[in-house]
Amino acid sequence: MKYSLIIAAIALFFCTQALRAQKVETVEAHATYIAPPTMTPKEARYQVILKAQIDAVAANFGTIVSDENMSFVREKDAASSSDFFSLQEGDVRGIWLETIGDTIWNTPKHLADGSVYYEVRMKGKIMEIKNAPIAIETKLLFNGTDPVRNEIRDYSFQDGDEMYLYFKAPVDGYLAVYIVDYDDNMTTQRILPYPGEAGGIHKVLADTDYILFSKEKAEPSVKSLVRGCVMRSRTSHDFNQFFVIFSPNPFTKAADQTIDEDLPSVIDFRDFQKWLSKNRRRDLQMWVEKIFVDIIKK
Repeated sequence: MKYSLIIAAIALFFCTQALRAQKVETVEAHATYIAPPTMTPKEARYQVILKAQIDAVAANFGTIVSDENMSFVREKDAASSSDFFSLQEGDVRGIWLETIGDTIWNTPKHLADGSVYYEVRMKGKIMEIKNAPIAIETKLLFNGTDPVRNEIRDYSFQDGDEMYLYFKAPVDGYLAVYIVDYDDNMTTQRILPYPGEAGGIHKVLADTDYILFSKEKAEPSVKSLVRGCVMRSRTSHDFNQFFVIFSPNPFTKAADQTIDEDLPSVIDFRDFQKWLSKNRRRDLQMWVEKIFVDIIKK
């Protein structure tokens, strides 16, 4: 018993030291961006908010090659919104964990050549990353399950397209997928784990090709639970963001709610952000890819 206690104490010490090695800091971010005449205000605000976050992380922790990702912005009507939420990493030695308070925008300036000058200031928490990211493969597919022939082009769907996700990891682990809708309510839906999966987790095996959201390609254990994913647009041009979350360590889904049995479970985006931020702080091996897509009405 004495030896067991000593071993446990040593393990706890090294775990604590590892967590301390990952610095979490509160920072202020600032960025400017000149959007070309062809870029929509939503796309321009996305670019400048992403630039502010990456610059802030790079200034504090330096740069590396890491996973591609996107940030997320809310816009209401035609006016600028002060609500920006992001969990983002780029080619930097860290991640933007969460945004604190309101994001402050200067009034956009329209330049003589038709371009628009944007400037933003924001505050948030960032975390240093020292361990190498796990090499994960993901591909969004449309209207078919062939990873080559059906790979999405230019991150664009058309209204009514069926969406599938190709996924492969080098180690056993656990997977979740959420979609954030670019609407006024920041609707956040959980599409994986599938409804009814035991414990709210979806296990994947190493070096295995998965085609998610396809009943035909599903593993026998979850085939009856699989739901298809159809991309829908309420306007001529909508935006969604996928959060693909993987870890070799077990984690449970966020505390989402089922409102309609025929629709995915939903969670407030602020609560989703807090859930993901907490998991990333506790699990330094957690991998997150954020994929920003647009949906065009035919």
